[in-house]
Amino acid sequence: MTRSVFLVVGLVLIFFLLFINRDLTVPLVLFPGLLSVPIPFYLLAFGLFLIGLVLAFFLIFPSWLKLKQENRKSKKDNGSPSAP
Repeated sequence: MTRSVFLVVGLVLIFFLLFINRDLTVPLVLFPGLLSVPIPFYLLAFGLFLIGLVLAFFLIFPSWLKLKQENRKSKKDNGSPSAP
């Protein structure tokens, strides 16, 4: 529980510090020699964080479903009367 609190406080602090420095902009290099319009760094960091969350969800989701199915099977097997 305390790790979760430290993680949330740390993330909020990092995003707050990035948001304070709003004038920092970063041009993205999409292809060699082709630059995008400069975007604020805090938006880039927040967007990358959200992309990381989505990728983590897609990587964890199949194993979570498998675990849930195994849990249902074990509950179903425990509830049925056993034959002598």
